[in-house]
Amino acid sequence: MVKDSRKNRKLNLFLFILPIALLIFLLPLFTLTKPGVLGKYLGLKLMVYETTRISSIAGPCDNLTFYKSEIMVTYIYGEDNRPIPGANGAPVNMANNKKARDPSWEQLVWFLKCDNTDKEKYIDNVFNCVDYAEKLQNNAANAGWKAAFVGIDIRDDATDNVSGHAINAFQTTDYGLVYIDCTRFKDETAYDADKLVKVEAGKQYQATYIFPSRIVPVFLDYHFNYTVLNIDLIEWPMTEW
Repeated sequence: MVKDSRKNRKLNLFLFILPIALLIFLLPLFTLTKPGVLGKYLGLKLMVYETTRISSIAGPCDNLTFYKSEIMVTYIYGEDNRPIPGANGAPVNMANNKKARDPSWEQLVWFLKCDNTDKEKYIDNVFNCVDYAEKLQNNAANAGWKAAFVGIDIRDDATDNVSGHAINAFQTTDYGLVYIDCTRFKDETAYDADKLVKVEAGKQYQATYIFPSRIVPVFLDYHFNYTVLNIDLIEWPMTEW
């Protein structure tokens, strides 16, 4: 009787653990193919893992211009109603494309893989994060994709210094709003500096490389010791005028 009771307990424990183990194993596979609530819950890295498949089916990079029509250039204005300046003091331009549309995550990855904005060298007073965000937005508009210029305030956790930072945003058709940081920082050794970033006020600025297989040396996360204070600006391009 005692042996039967022990066997039953072991069987019940096994039956309890089995569905949990299956769920843990199958859940990531499900989220990669169906980017819904579960995909968002598990975080950004699952989206990044998809790039291996996307990179293998992406087309050539010799023609990045799709749906190009009339392009109108406007300035991006800050809180003081003055044009935001780049590293050299020149106003930042927003490229507006009447035929621009929102990309899927796959289309965005293809565009970022072909785009060379992240290959620019970061030089003080010449080319900084504002210029990276401007160039990526302009290139996206010319390629037919809607991209926003985003300004955020971040705090250095080591020194408590507060500074501004510029990135981009895309409203993907399958994953919703995603933030991209293509700035190549001075100490960055990645071949591709495009990063998918999590931007949430009061939380650490989290960045994950989108093309980890092409990074030298190989690592997935770029570790920022910064906390996001707030999002100052999200400027989307016009599609009608």
